[in-house]
Amino acid sequence: MTMTDTVPTARLRAVGATWRNFAACLTIGPEPFFPEKGESDLARAAERVCATCPVTAECLNFAFLVGADFGIFGGTTAEERRTLLRDQRAAA
Repeated sequence: MTMTDTVPTARLRAVGATWRNFAACLTIGPEPFFPEKGESDLARAAERVCATCPVTAECLNFAFLVGADFGIFGGTTAEERRTLLRDQRAAA
């Protein structure tokens, strides 16, 4: 499964997904970024890739824009993104 398999291509274009051309994960298969529950080694591998990526902010923003409720985007898990949103709402 790739990001384009999970999000319709038109939606990718609508949110300006051209940043994906610069993503560190571009040549890596999707498995580390969509680990099954309990596959923390894969999740950590994905987070290491994200740590070297020049477009993590754009990727994280993309996840928020499309409501990605699974997978690792911008170096964050779905649970971490939910926490970020909750904290942001609480601060508003």
